[in-house]
Amino acid sequence: MSLSASGTLPQVLLLTFLAALGCGLRAEAARSVSFYKSAESGVLDLRYDDIPRHLQDQISELGFSVAVADTPNLAVASAFVIPAQNGASFFSTAEDMTAIASYVTAGGLVVMLDAKDGNGEAQRDFIATALGYQGEWNLCKTFGCNSHHSHGQPSVDEHAQAFLPAAVWPAQLEDAQITTVHTWCRHEDASAVSWPLYRVHGDSNKAVAQAFGKVGSPGAVVWLGYSWKDGAQAEWGAMLREVIEQFGNGGYQVPQQGNAAPRQEEAAVDSVIAEVSNIVDDSSDIPPPPAHKRTSPRPPAPAKIDKSPKPSPVPTPSPSKPAKFAKFKGLYGMGMYFNNKTQPAVRPEPHLLEFECGTLTPGSCVQCPRTWAAETSRNVTILFREPWQLDAIHITQLQNPGVLVIDLLPWPAVSIDGLVDKKGKPVPPMPGTLPPPIRNVTVDTSLCSTTLDVILPTGRAGTSLAVAPKGTQGSIPDSLKSTVYGGVNIIVKPQGNRANTNIQAVTFDGRALYPADPNFYTGNDVRVYG
Repeated sequence: MSLSASGTLPQVLLLTFLAALGCGLRAEAARSVSFYKSAESGVLDLRYDDIPRHLQDQISELGFSVAVADTPNLAVASAFVIPAQNGASFFSTAEDMTAIASYVTAGGLVVMLDAKDGNGEAQRDFIATALGYQGEWNLCKTFGCNSHHSHGQPSVDEHAQAFLPAAVWPAQLEDAQITTVHTWCRHEDASAVSWPLYRVHGDSNKAVAQAFGKVGSPGAVVWLGYSWKDGAQAEWGAMLREVIEQFGNGGYQVPQQGNAAPRQEEAAVDSVIAEVSNIVDDSSDIPPPPAHKRTSPRPPAPAKIDKSPKPSPVPTPSPSKPAKFAKFKGLYGMGMYFNNKTQPAVRPEPHLLEFECGTLTPGSCVQCPRTWAAETSRNVTILFREPWQLDAIHITQLQNPGVLVIDLLPWPAVSIDGLVDKKGKPVPPMPGTLPPPIRNVTVDTSLCSTTLDVILPTGRAGTSLAVAPKGTQGSIPDSLKSTVYGGVNIIVKPQGNRANTNIQAVTFDGRALYPADPNFYTGNDVRVYG
């Protein structure tokens, strides 16, 4: 049946209006971003750090409409952003990954940052689940971050253009803290696709930003190595704007072929990671394999063999003796004492690991956003993950020096996973402190931008005492117990109306008893445990 002349124009106008409305909704969604900011499931700890706000603010400043959401909706926003996961749980285990996978399958973009813990596990689990990869990661490991030294300024990788061909990629990104470097992550799923977007040292296998897709799927996941700890960055922001805009405007071409990595790449990268991370500091200590001997031709068999003699038993090599102790100098603490939903824990605390705050001039009082400041508390408790004896404690203060009291904590100060005594029983934490304080003054006369050196007397240090070979971390010999520490507690002066006391770093000299990995403590480089 044909349309009447009188009804044709209104219907055409209606269809034109609906088409325009649909385009408008898509355009609005392309300029809208859903931002994950829930602290209920433990993925984010907004009391511990407010990094998510830095990222949320920059996305808003880029001109996007930002709405907080626990799960994404493609009709509302074409991009879903997950900030640095600084809580006790990973998003992939605490939140609804079915909703994420559906969103990506429908053509959504997820931008995710790393988790504070797990060495990339949060990234690997999330990406594989969101994109429906089957199998294992052939290659996806971390080289560490730039907390203590730069990995170099990131530059755009040649693979970025393949991900979003029309994007205008910034040539370089800021070497902002904290930025994590990963290998080029490749999955064994034949349909998996990944592109390094930015790299350091001109090496695609040292990536600080990567994109992931799947053959035939219109959605993608982008991982960014910068945590936004340093706040908004012009070039990181420009890159993020290009990714969200280009993807939302249809600039992503659905992959037609995967680029899974061959298995043999993993061993090669492992050796590079070991070298970069100083896992083994002196390869000369490792004996070379025995030389291969050529075998002589087999002699002719005798005419008659009565009975073959029993072969001589192969001697069992004697096991290497575990190290009794390992000395160190300039080592950072392993974590802070804090309360979560269940119990205190040992976790890294960036504010008590040294950051670059510029050249320090003794006597010059300066502020640095990366230091610990006495804003809401005068107490700082630093924990050790292994039993330490201490020779010295070094505290660098940038502003209003005020370290009055330093208490030593017994070992272990908190519950340590896997710590058992010789009978296999868990070792409970020891309450309180070990009096008297190692420092107890009413006035701190230190100058700004200098280091306060607190030297322990011989009786408190214990580093000259003999270490019995039969002891363990869970069964410290009685002769050493009074000089073995599980942490320190630092108390600063009341702040009053003056600028807050700023502590840039706390480091320790001493030795670890019965270390799990003695190689960690070797060498002269300053290290952070775990």
